[in-house]
Amino acid sequence: MVSGDEDAVTALAEEFAARGRKTRRLRVSHAFHSLHMDAMLQDFERVTRSVSYTPPKLPLVSNLTGGPATDAQVCDPRYWVEHVRGAVRFGDGVRTLAVRGATRYLESAPTESSAASPRRPWTPSPTSTAPPPRSSRRCAPDGTRSRP
Repeated sequence: MVSGDEDAVTALAEEFAARGRKTRRLRVSHAFHSLHMDAMLQDFERVTRSVSYTPPKLPLVSNLTGGPATDAQVCDPRYWVEHVRGAVRFGDGVRTLAVRGATRYLESAPTESSAASPRRPWTPSPTSTAPPPRSSRRCAPDGTRSRP
């Protein structure tokens, strides 16, 4: 996943194409998880401080750290501000789950996101099936996807 200046990202995609690699541009409104989010961070932090947080009832893996999310992290407004700007460590998170014995992963999001890609670097041999609705996908460590 690459996020940043449109010209630089386009040039990188062209370089990958020249090497026979496929890329796919996500349909997003902003270059999330990049310096392009810096202008909104103060306002976003004000919003995150106005929200009441409660510890999750189920264990979570953080896309910010790639490891288990602690109650203190997810209840800290600053965590969410850092998440907007920080790199997404989705692959690390999937590996964390795999080490703990998970064999299926459910991605739930309001829109298309990184896990929707049929080729993921964290899978040993990616394959793709007909995609379910973009808001919900199950992914196995071998890269297969199934409907919820």
